[in-house]
Amino acid sequence: MLVAIDVAKYLLSIVDTAQGQVISNFVLQNLLYFCQGYFLALKNGKEVLFNEDIVVWKFGPVVEAVYRNYKDYGSKSLPTNEITEEIVDRLNYDQKKVIKYVNDVYKFCSFKKVNILKYIFL
Repeated sequence: MLVAIDVAKYLLSIVDTAQGQVISNFVLQNLLYFCQGYFLALKNGKEVLFNEDIVVWKFGPVVEAVYRNYKDYGSKSLPTNEITEEIVDRLNYDQKKVIKYVNDVYKFCSFKKVNILKYIFL
């Protein structure tokens, strides 16, 4: 079983910086929420991507441990180079597929669009 920070680091490692993609902590929290939802759907609700709870804060879904890890960045772009081979090796094919899919679908959504989309799924 993965922990949410591993999913976050993998997600950040596939950010398309060459195309101008940036991820703030706010956007990361929403992407984690979408990743968990898509993975649950793929597995018919029988398996989760990560065990940590997603809680609802004033501005949307949050995985508290991940939020705390990146809170010092404020609204700035998060680092994309924290991935290790050990984390990549722990991810199976379905997990990588879902994380990449979520990133590809939402990578250029503006802050405003991500904010609106999460309410569709909450």
